[in-house]
Amino acid sequence: MSKYTAITEAGKLADKQVALLREAMERKMEQQTQAEWHNAKVKWYNIRRAYGFFTLDNTNIDVFFHISDLEKARMIKIPHENEAVELQYKQIEDGLRVSDVRLVERRREKAQA
Repeated sequence: MSKYTAITEAGKLADKQVALLREAMERKMEQQTQAEWHNAKVKWYNIRRAYGFFTLDNTNIDVFFHISDLEKARMIKIPHENEAVELQYKQIEDGLRVSDVRLVERRREKAQA
């Protein structure tokens, strides 16, 4: 076996190991995030393109959403910028996408008033 063949085979093996690790991490993240509700705020929403982003509280992590995600969650209205929501998300190829979302009730604000 030549050095080139050995290096090529080692590279292929490393690529397979990285792919397997990536799949395992994605499955683990998906399992964790599906069951948990996370607090977030609307970063922005583009009405013409029908998509936007939420930002998870206390992080700079953005979660993509499309109007169809809101419809699946049976949201009647489109949340406004900086409006508080609770959401669940899933890992997709390009990042994170909402899998369920609901508006946060304003009980705390009413109780303080």
